[in-house]
Amino acid sequence: PPPKTTGKNADGWVTICEQRYREGNMRLSAEERRDLEPPEHVVFKLFYDVRGIIATSADVLGKMEHASIVFGYLAMIGCHCALGGAQHFDHYFDREKNQGMVSTVVLNKIR
Repeated sequence: PPPKTTGKNADGWVTICEQRYREGNMRLSAEERRDLEPPEHVVFKLFYDVRGIIATSADVLGKMEHASIVFGYLAMIGCHCALGGAQHFDHYFDREKNQGMVSTVVLNKIR
């Protein structure tokens, strides 16, 4: 059988997205950075939350058929939502309701 897929690649993709976001913001003036919507600290917290969701869900998602695609989609949609801010993020990843796990809404979109 093929080796078990883990969330390591997905976590790496989140890191790359976070680095690109940080690099882009470094080109902004201090005033432009203060006026970002959503604020930088919110986006960085959401990147952290995406990593947590991937890690918490890795055992379950790693057993799914086409797990690498599932992890890739999860990283992509997680980064997209993080860049959109907390309200946008919680539309897909209701952190309070799902207690750090990937929501069934997201899983259904993946399938």
